[in-house]
Amino acid sequence: MYQKSFTYFRSHYLQLIPITIILQTCIASIAVLYILMHQPTVTIMVQLAISVYVASFYNRAIIAQLPVKTVYNLLIASIIINLGLIVLNV
Repeated sequence: MYQKSFTYFRSHYLQLIPITIILQTCIASIAVLYILMHQPTVTIMVQLAISVYVASFYNRAIIAQLPVKTVYNLLIASIIINLGLIVLNV
């Protein structure tokens, strides 16, 4: 499944960049919303930092024109980490 989706991502890379930026940014925004619904503590602020950094790493990877595989792995990591933060804070 990973290889098949990566092959599709690589062959449609330029078309998928805007869609994936919007997708992962929306997921990160939802994670931030749920994180900030709690009282601010050190744990909450660490979760907030993780969410923001992971989302920005993906955007930086695209701007820096890193290899497609690195960008794809950062996209998957961003989505999984932010979904985990959503589940943790709901």
